[in-house]
Amino acid sequence: MYGYFNITETKYKKIALLHAAVTISKRGGQCTLRRDCLVPSLVHLASMNILTHLRVSLLICALFSAGGLGRAQDFTSSVDCDLHGLVCNVCSQPSTISFYHPGPYLTWPPATNVLEWEFTDSQGNVLHEATLVDESHVSFSFDLPLTDTLFVSALHTNDSVFHDGSEYPWACLVEDYLTWEIYTYPNGTEYGSWTLGGGAGVDVSGPATCVDPGLIDLAMFCPEIYEPVCGCDGVTYSNSCVATYSGGVTSWEDGPCIVIEYGGCTYPLACNFDPGAAFEDGSCTFPPASCAWSGEWAVGCTYTDADNYDEDALMDDGSCSWAASSTCEGDINEDGMVSVADILVMLGVFGSICAD
Repeated sequence: MYGYFNITETKYKKIALLHAAVTISKRGGQCTLRRDCLVPSLVHLASMNILTHLRVSLLICALFSAGGLGRAQDFTSSVDCDLHGLVCNVCSQPSTISFYHPGPYLTWPPATNVLEWEFTDSQGNVLHEATLVDESHVSFSFDLPLTDTLFVSALHTNDSVFHDGSEYPWACLVEDYLTWEIYTYPNGTEYGSWTLGGGAGVDVSGPATCVDPGLIDLAMFCPEIYEPVCGCDGVTYSNSCVATYSGGVTSWEDGPCIVIEYGGCTYPLACNFDPGAAFEDGSCTFPPASCAWSGEWAVGCTYTDADNYDEDALMDDGSCSWAASSTCEGDINEDGMVSVADILVMLGVFGSICAD
């Protein structure tokens, strides 16, 4: 990198590098180095721990202060997402760590820069989470065995930036990991440090999708264990594997989906049947009083002793009939039953003299 600026190998090479950057920035229109190439190089310096983030910031400020490289408000995003990386500022403490993300320094306007940090162990347990606005640093303490791995995820978004003419706002995800490594000073003294794996940013800008059909693979074998997750589609899946390869969901949360239960009419043929009701609340209404008969209703004679009994009928429609039978004693009018009507017929002829 020092060769990039034609810096000779001396003990003052870092100062010479800073001086070279400032000198280049003062050339204005004669500058031969493009901002888009220079700034990523400075960020790369920081990732190699050649310069601290403070020195990188000074260099960037020097570059942007000159007319030849443009004012900060004249551009939106300085570098592509895959050139973003994380810098570990404080890594030598076993249970305390500090990170720096260059994104907020390289993306304009700063007021809408948002960083979502998440740190987990190898079991997926969340050690620390933070959502920061216009802030590049995050620090926290944790309790983690030095033999474990620390995973870090940093999502940088800026809804005001549309990089390289993209139709979607800026969204850059950096995922990396750290392991505790032992190093040796020249004098033979050993020391430990959390060391980054070197992950680069991935552009995740684009339309938000919940279900991706391309993820569905019914041939995928998923373990038959019940560790429910709630998919972004509102469906509870038995585990994350089933959610991904059977449901095709792109995101989920641990635990079953929370369902708000309510009462309603649970009778399917009622006028006000509610399929979402969890329990019957006695509010059902029925035809023909509340609504017209529908094709789902089977109406007819429901009296089993009637001549026209319909075993498929769910509700009686008053159409039952019985055949007249002279064998029914007392059935004077032969309507199939003994009733008041028979008495009236008898009274009507009471006292009459029957002819031979």
